[in-house]
Amino acid sequence: MGVFATVLASLSMVLFAGSTTVSAAKAPSGPAIVIGGTLSLTGAFAESGQQYYMVDKYWVSQINKEGGLLGRPVKLVIYDDQSDPTTCTALYQKLINTDHVNFLLAPYSTYLGAPVLPIVLQHHMMLWNYGFVGTSLFDQAKGMMVSTYNYQDIQYTYGFFQLMQSLPKSERPTKLAVLTDQNPFTLAVLNGAAGEYGGLVQYAKHYGYKIVMNQQYPSSTTDFTSLIQQAKLSGADALIALALPTDALDIARTVGQLGYKPKVEFFGGSQVTTLPNWSTLGTADEDTLSTTVAMPNQNYNGLAQIVQLFKKDGVNVLPSYAASAYATFQILQQAVTKTHSLNQTTVDKYVLSHQFNTAIGKIAFLKNGTLPFNGLVVQYQKGQNVVVWPSKYATGTFVSPLP
Repeated sequence: MGVFATVLASLSMVLFAGSTTVSAAKAPSGPAIVIGGTLSLTGAFAESGQQYYMVDKYWVSQINKEGGLLGRPVKLVIYDDQSDPTTCTALYQKLINTDHVNFLLAPYSTYLGAPVLPIVLQHHMMLWNYGFVGTSLFDQAKGMMVSTYNYQDIQYTYGFFQLMQSLPKSERPTKLAVLTDQNPFTLAVLNGAAGEYGGLVQYAKHYGYKIVMNQQYPSSTTDFTSLIQQAKLSGADALIALALPTDALDIARTVGQLGYKPKVEFFGGSQVTTLPNWSTLGTADEDTLSTTVAMPNQNYNGLAQIVQLFKKDGVNVLPSYAASAYATFQILQQAVTKTHSLNQTTVDKYVLSHQFNTAIGKIAFLKNGTLPFNGLVVQYQKGQNVVVWPSKYATGTFVSPLP
């Protein structure tokens, strides 16, 4: 109890049990269906955590206005994990053993999610994963964890190489400088996974790109001056940063300050150009590349509502995390409604065997709970994200080199 007293003293706990109705819906009644998880509302991952949190609250509010789930109110329990894995794992024990949640949402980042997964599986529960990727982790879960990211860690740079290959040969970069956060997730983005085709190193070799600098850095790094200077001196004409949001901002800012102008600057560790803070970089953000799961021009089910939700909050870009989060709730709602069950195995079997119309498209899961690759490459041009690959979803033309 002493451990939890210490942890809970610093928590932000949110309980939503909506009872507002609209004219066509009957007010939900009976015991609440409890959906719980943790998010990084403070600490290093707080910006990302807040994007998820907005969507979580929005969906719960909407479902309760529409009559609840199975006619019962939905209660959301979200704790602040403070971007700390020890705090995070303790809280999932509490969610399971004390709060007795019906469904568990994943935390943000593989750094926090990887140690949580064994706890969830030990209790024979599903993990609704909108927060992290990891091919080996999904294989370990054997279908009891489902993802609403339409690309996994080892595929994060796949779209980048496809975009480069689509260019005339004379316009492609040939030498890569790669900076990688020493995080299990970003290291998998770099090196791939055993027995799987993927990872930047394999893609570069396959397509004939030379890696002239391959440098890892501690996650606590805040000064990237030396690394960017090394990249400039390496002769690289493409800079690839496999970085999480905070260090990605620092890297982009340093590139601008040092006047490094490679042909291409790609951030392949997270969907950083879709986060609100990217616009604070000034000219340093111009023409940077990243990835995302969906864009408004695709007109997927629910995207328009999410875009409006963030616009009301002063955010004029669709965060990648928001689309994934909303898709998770769309799937959960359909699965519970169609099975009329809260049983973990029953719901999981339904999810793995049916198609869903979601904010990230019409999707069907692979047997390990992941999705077939369907990611987008976006370029930040004049204050907005432009889809530059694949061509069928393009909203603009790729610009190179950096201004």
